[in-house]
Amino acid sequence: MGIDHNSQEAVDLLESTFSSWDASGDGTISKSELRNVLVRLGITGENVDVLFKSMDTNHDGKVSYTEFIAFLYKGTPAAMTLDPRMAAKTVDEAMDRIYEFMSDKKGEEKDNDKTFTDKDIFEMLDLNGNGKVSISEFIQGLRSMEVNGSRPFTAHEFPDSLLHKVFKLLLKAKKKDLESKALSLKSFKTFLAHEQEE
Repeated sequence: MGIDHNSQEAVDLLESTFSSWDASGDGTISKSELRNVLVRLGITGENVDVLFKSMDTNHDGKVSYTEFIAFLYKGTPAAMTLDPRMAAKTVDEAMDRIYEFMSDKKGEEKDNDKTFTDKDIFEMLDLNGNGKVSISEFIQGLRSMEVNGSRPFTAHEFPDSLLHKVFKLLLKAKKKDLESKALSLKSFKTFLAHEQEE
């Protein structure tokens, strides 16, 4: 049985595999480095060329870690979620990326040929339908939200601890009712409008 691709064990295995294939240690896999590994595995030179061409998607003559992951998990959401360089590292970075995904979501069409609104997205986060989003709803709602056919708010890319900080920052941005532990639609719209201005 294989390991869970969302586990730290999988990430560690992928990073160590990439590092061992990157014999020069420059952070990329060259065609000769790929050839050395694959020929030892019994793959012929001409097949190495075909594989390298399909892995090197930006055609710069080397395979980055992102291209390596995308090739291994081609067509799956794991292609993006496993790249440790894709993980948000700061609250500001996470807020920017959440805003970008929300903007992408607003560009998607609903079943009735209309696009999603701020209110629609807020309602996706307001899991109990009470008009307020708590911290647990915020995290759970983001984790279950699909944007362009995938779920971008993975625990790998947006750890719970970081989402807690984002939520606290959103609450601090509220002018009224500072004691509240929940986000209203008005506060959510203010966040989206403020991020759009920056």
